[in-house]
Amino acid sequence: MIPAKYDFEIPRGGAFELALSLNDQSGAVNFASTYSGARMYVRTTLENVPDAEETAVEPVYELTTTDLKLVISTTTLYIRLTAAQTAALPFISGYYDIELYSGTGASEVVDKMMHGTITVVGEATV
Repeated sequence: MIPAKYDFEIPRGGAFELALSLNDQSGAVNFASTYSGARMYVRTTLENVPDAEETAVEPVYELTTTDLKLVISTTTLYIRLTAAQTAALPFISGYYDIELYSGTGASEVVDKMMHGTITVVGEATV
């Protein structure tokens, strides 16, 4: 899978939902039957992304299917944040990637779905 690049904005203090469809050469992938979960990490700099010679630095924000900020349906992955969650985001801009996975431990299979930048847009009216 070649990950798509997509940049987006999140309104601080407002509910946010983004629906992401994944299509392959045959038309669509059934998320629910292919993957057991998804995770999205946000980092404020790409220097935080470890390579073979670096030590991993924790992301500033994490979304997963476990915490229900990412929700998988048959052919769509949703990013869902409440107004309280967007108000508390600990960053203004950052880099993200979304991974879909199945299995665990040594048998885990991971596909990077998407990557890009996120900008949290502040409230002009308070």
